[in-house]
Amino acid sequence: MTVPTHPDHPAVPDYSAVTADVVEAVTKEAIRAADALVDAVATAAATSWEAIMATLEHATTVVSDSYGRGAFMARVHPDPEVRERGTAMEELLSKWGNDLMFRSDLYAAVKRFAESDAAATLPADRKRLVDFWMRDFRRAGHELDEAARDELQRLQDRLIELQVEFGRNLDEWEDHLDLTREQMEGLPEEYIATLRPGDAPDTHRVSMDYPEYVPFMEQAADRDLRRRMQFKFWNRAADENRPLLAEAVEVRNRIATILGYPTWAHYAMEVKMAKEPDTVVDFYHSISPGLEKKAAEEREVVTELFGRDHPGEALSAWDWSFYHNQQKKHDYGVDANAVAAYFPLVSVVEGMFDLTGDV
Repeated sequence: MTVPTHPDHPAVPDYSAVTADVVEAVTKEAIRAADALVDAVATAAATSWEAIMATLEHATTVVSDSYGRGAFMARVHPDPEVRERGTAMEELLSKWGNDLMFRSDLYAAVKRFAESDAAATLPADRKRLVDFWMRDFRRAGHELDEAARDELQRLQDRLIELQVEFGRNLDEWEDHLDLTREQMEGLPEEYIATLRPGDAPDTHRVSMDYPEYVPFMEQAADRDLRRRMQFKFWNRAADENRPLLAEAVEVRNRIATILGYPTWAHYAMEVKMAKEPDTVVDFYHSISPGLEKKAAEEREVVTELFGRDHPGEALSAWDWSFYHNQQKKHDYGVDANAVAAYFPLVSVVEGMFDLTGDV
């Protein structure tokens, strides 16, 4: 069980051997290795690309490479214990990255290099990397007093906790409809055969998982069942996540205020291509008229199809996928079920794993 020691020579992990203990060990081993590299940067006597920036990038690569065999298991592993440990390791890695940016000794070392003669002659790509590190150190409050910086670090750690818990609640949320064959009119037999049995005799369980939810919304003929399913899906973990979201908004606003940004949007957009919220707003305004025109045309077609089945009623959100699918079949001859016959699920999954495994 090893982690990569150099980005050019990654280890090939054996995912079949991943356990909860492996997830934790891989993550903590990577953090120990990365900490040693970061300490070397912070105490380096030399002011050179190799001693400072290359070593620092190596440290972050080691941690990043560990994510796939460690924290990412929280998203994909069938064992609940492995998923739980993966979530804990995801939080650990996120906090490690956050704490990294608050290290004063590391900031001093990178700043010393950024102001050196060696940095002045860097090629454009390396200079851009140095600029990004200095920007992120500024966003960690290194130009503020110690009290503000300490509060900022606590807030960033809390935001990580909220984000991890929010995601875990969604990932682990379970809800369903147990339905009879008659209630699943319109759904193909191949789909029904993949469903687990419901609690009541002769019922099938449709869960909130995408491979079950999406085909149901596109093909289930019973409009009320589509409404119930969409309500359940859109309200996944609502009671658990609503207070987390409210607190996250408060934390984000406080972070923006401490750093002198007008809003969280200004803080968040700084690191993105748009750079500021007004650019995003202008972009939306530039594309909205064309999109609204196209959406109105599509809605008119879907509304006409809906009206044939439900005269006098209003088209709702839970109708859209179903009648859009009807339009594809009637107007364009595209039947997802007919296409699926050429792509057996088992073969497709195995093929995708083979392909991505090679990559």
